[in-house]
Amino acid sequence: MSEEEYNGWTNYETWALNLHLTNDRDTYDYWTAYMKNHEMHEVIDELKESLEHDQELLYEGESISKEAKDMLHDIGSIWRINFYEVASAFKEAD
Repeated sequence: MSEEEYNGWTNYETWALNLHLTNDRDTYDYWTAYMKNHEMHEVIDELKESLEHDQELLYEGESISKEAKDMLHDIGSIWRINFYEVASAFKEAD
């Protein structure tokens, strides 16, 4: 295990994203269904774009859901997330 690893994940940020995506039934169902109908690279792109969009809105003072705010706060650094690892976990859960 490297110094960066956190609870079996690449790092804290990756673990936190997975936790948020799997902790809410509707969110989990959405991403599980999305994974079934899209290629891995499309899932990764959509995850990144979704987080970046919410982060942009938050920085611009726009309104986003409490869940999205909490997730972004918990994750901290989006650029450190291993999106492939998160998408792979959804693929394995399928």
